[in-house]
Amino acid sequence: LAQADTAVLDATAAWLDAAAHSRNRLGPDGLGAIDRLVLALRSGRAARRAALVDLTGWLQVALPLWLGTLEDIDDLLPRRLRTFDLVILDEASAIDQPSAATALLRARRAVVVGDPHQLRPATFLSDADQAAAVRAMGLDDHPTLPVTLDLRRNSAFDVAAGVAPTLVLDEQFRSDPHLVDFVADRLYGGQVRVAGRTPITEGRDAIDV
Repeated sequence: LAQADTAVLDATAAWLDAAAHSRNRLGPDGLGAIDRLVLALRSGRAARRAALVDLTGWLQVALPLWLGTLEDIDDLLPRRLRTFDLVILDEASAIDQPSAATALLRARRAVVVGDPHQLRPATFLSDADQAAAVRAMGLDDHPTLPVTLDLRRNSAFDVAAGVAPTLVLDEQFRSDPHLVDFVADRLYGGQVRVAGRTPITEGRDAIDV
């Protein structure tokens, strides 16, 4: 079973490598777009912004998946609506709403991933300042927006979970069973299952005292 598990991982990696280097993505046009981007990345922030002004076309075909911090997304990528088909916010329970907005505006669709057991984002905004901003925008009498836009109490994850269907990810793939079983029982009431239970990991003791 351990050998079969390793063979599946190797085969999947080989398939991903072949797909990533296919001529449909890395033909002359795609490679040219990547070369221009690589040159810009070595030239400083102003050059990066200039190179990424037109993010569509062959650059997005050759490089369909982009990862970055919310600060870099707002600073470097063009401020154009729906640049990407899908934006995934990870660790969204620790993201405040203004920071999330700059990424979400660039998306046609969004997946918001977070954990309600984690801490909310820290903010020094006072209730008085927040109330003043709500009044200034004429939202005092709105039935829901003042509460929804409460940055002191609602993260990006909280807002998303309040307006869209939620899916509980109850399978854990990262850590060894001996470690995860403890956390799943103490923090999540046994609702989280260990998906990485294999002959290789089952007998591994992950806790040393």
